[in-house]
Amino acid sequence: MISSRPNMVSGGDALVELLAPSRQVWVAELNGRDVSPLFEKKGSGGLLVLLSGLKNGKNVLVVTGRVAAKLQIDNYPLTGSIFSGSQQHRFLYQTAAGHTPL
Repeated sequence: MISSRPNMVSGGDALVELLAPSRQVWVAELNGRDVSPLFEKKGSGGLLVLLSGLKNGKNVLVVTGRVAAKLQIDNYPLTGSIFSGSQQHRFLYQTAAGHTPL
């Protein structure tokens, strides 16, 4: 993963790099869907892909070839919350007399 840690993705997009020998035959599947054609070669010899449309929750990227690899990607909505629990909403605080403190 390049864009973030795999357990802290938000907004449904993740940038992933694959390091595989150039002549090796491999297949990449995201949640059972073939995403192999989406990978593009980069200058250093690796392959990059921007995985879009991740579902909220767990997503699984599986790469099979001579060696298999599996990456779980946990996606959260843009509104959060990734690590701090449920989002807090604003609330109105008043004294017993009905005044809002400054």
